[in-house]
Amino acid sequence: GDVVLWHTDMRPLDPEHWYDELAGWAERLPQAGILGCKLLYPVQRDGRWVIQSAGGHLTKRYLPVHYGGGMDIFGADGDQGVPAAVLDDGRFDEPRRVDWVTFGGCYIRRAVLDAIGDFDPDYKFSYYSDADYCLRAARAGFEIWYVPVPIFHDEGRDNKRRADIESIRDANKRLFKKKWRPSPIVRAARKLFPKVFS
Repeated sequence: GDVVLWHTDMRPLDPEHWYDELAGWAERLPQAGILGCKLLYPVQRDGRWVIQSAGGHLTKRYLPVHYGGGMDIFGADGDQGVPAAVLDDGRFDEPRRVDWVTFGGCYIRRAVLDAIGDFDPDYKFSYYSDADYCLRAARAGFEIWYVPVPIFHDEGRDNKRRADIESIRDANKRLFKKKWRPSPIVRAARKLFPKVFS
């Protein structure tokens, strides 16, 4: 059957109904191969939760970024700091197509798994592998959707204590760009003929 991925530092805002809500969106959006949840930090500003991710898109440099905050609000010592927090103020309450979703909380149809298989083993843990998988699914003809099913991201901080965390992130970033950034010829053609590539 279909698969729900869930990081160990995630927990639903509504423990009794989150799965039914997610499965309901999957039923209402049969064209969606992968559906990603709304990730919230368990931190409030002015009575609203802080959003980590509401799906993602690719920049012009072909790097994945989050809609919503995307920032890590916790420092290595566990301090919370939200200088540019994006609040859950209603702007992310509707489902929409996106380029990718974080696998902190997502629903993947069996058809996607059957079509493209497992994660790329060249990526080290986390960082870029979820965006890579979504792009592979999209290339295979599946749509990627964000749905407003709220889950908390408690942001496990063990990874931040790893001495190799920056090198892992940088290596994954290089791999992602190598796989997905178009060649200079294609990029030049897109600039010259934007209507053809839109």
